[in-house]
Amino acid sequence: MERRRDPFKTRRRRLRTPAGSEEEHARFRRELKLARACGCVLYVLIENEDGVEKLEDVRTWINPRLNVSPRAITGERLEKAMRTMADRYGVRWAFCRPDEAAGVIKDILTRGADYAEE
Repeated sequence: MERRRDPFKTRRRRLRTPAGSEEEHARFRRELKLARACGCVLYVLIENEDGVEKLEDVRTWINPRLNVSPRAITGERLEKAMRTMADRYGVRWAFCRPDEAAGVIKDILTRGADYAEE
């Protein structure tokens, strides 16, 4: 029996910068540009247990890596970067707890452009 490839590429990450290294950032930006050029709307679902429910909440998020590295990104800088991606590339951000992810994905897929951050 041939195994079919899932057309949806999913990656699970904790709340942190969407592209951690310079290489990842460049790749992520290329993907954003390609999605925009193809007329796609890219939804990025961030599962977290930090109480982040909307983009505004990212500003007050405390990155645990700040205890290890003073160069780690702050919530304020991360929110600004995410807003820039939304403005430049049309990225839509969604947030949920891990146990809510299936329902949020279903909402995004069924409601499409009508899906709005709540």
